[in-house]
Amino acid sequence: MSKKLLQSPFPPSSDGPLRDIVHSFIHYPTILVADDLNLFGILDEEPLSRPEIAKKLALDGRPTEAMLGMLVSLSLLDCHEGRYYLTPIANTYLLPRSEYYWGPVFEMNRPLLMGAEPLKKAMLENKTGSFQGKLDSEDSLIDEWDAGEPSDEEARGFTECMHALFWGLAQSVAALVDFGSVTRLLDMGGGSGCFSIAIARQNPEMKCTVVDLKPVCNVTKTFIEKLDAEEQVDVQPGDMFSPDWPSGYDGVFFSNVFHDWWEERCRLMARNSFAALPSGGRIFLFEMLLDDSRNGGLSATGFSMYMVYLMRGKQYSAEELRSFLQDEGFVDFTVQSVTDHFSLVSARKP
Repeated sequence: MSKKLLQSPFPPSSDGPLRDIVHSFIHYPTILVADDLNLFGILDEEPLSRPEIAKKLALDGRPTEAMLGMLVSLSLLDCHEGRYYLTPIANTYLLPRSEYYWGPVFEMNRPLLMGAEPLKKAMLENKTGSFQGKLDSEDSLIDEWDAGEPSDEEARGFTECMHALFWGLAQSVAALVDFGSVTRLLDMGGGSGCFSIAIARQNPEMKCTVVDLKPVCNVTKTFIEKLDAEEQVDVQPGDMFSPDWPSGYDGVFFSNVFHDWWEERCRLMARNSFAALPSGGRIFLFEMLLDDSRNGGLSATGFSMYMVYLMRGKQYSAEELRSFLQDEGFVDFTVQSVTDHFSLVSARKP
């Protein structure tokens, strides 16, 4: 009996992209370990060879080689003539001495590293996953924030994480966005105040007020003082879902707030903004936008999945945000790209 020949000696498509996706699960944990071991701080002192790094970190050659290879592949390290150097990205974001250090981001995200089961559970139940990523835990980060009851420790950890994550982007917004005639800006859910501080620096005549939950405000004050912004930026405890907002502001700013919440809450924030603003006042939403099909881009869809697990919202498209704002009466809707991933949505109260 003759053997039946395969129609093609190769699969009809490469499995390369799928392999890249499957292997990506180890990328972030590797960065966390390198940060824990102070690899980036050690290389900040001087470039080193692989054996020298292994000795400094008390590691065998095999794990050292694997870690360094991955970090080079992720563009966090360079290797020249057998010695390893920090790339500009690592030099900016991975050194504790840098004002842009992402250490608080790593600390906040460490318990969120999860397998498929916690995510599957959150999706099937359409319910926020536990903060610790444990199936037997009912502790939810967003529930505590929704109730206005985060602990002082949680408020500090989350606020410091958000500051590390967005301090650089805040300066991009301040440098690239024309806030027009806005002179008093209400930064709702403003966390550390990083956007208010950066915008105030760029606009010397502007005054900004950061509104957030009381435990967060205690942390916000430390950032305002540390960054010498007391003359232009102040802080006030408050609830963005309550209609009782401070008055006398001609601009309202939300930085990565709408994506935490479901549509009804987004519309409520738009409604409260419209009521608080005078005629001619403007609303600004800083977000990572889905495209109009809501199928891209990759970073936005990935972050939207993250919101499904951790929060109660998702990433929105520009058209969805336009709907929220226009239905409450806002006009002159604009979208300005600020970075490769983030945009600033704006509209005006007639």
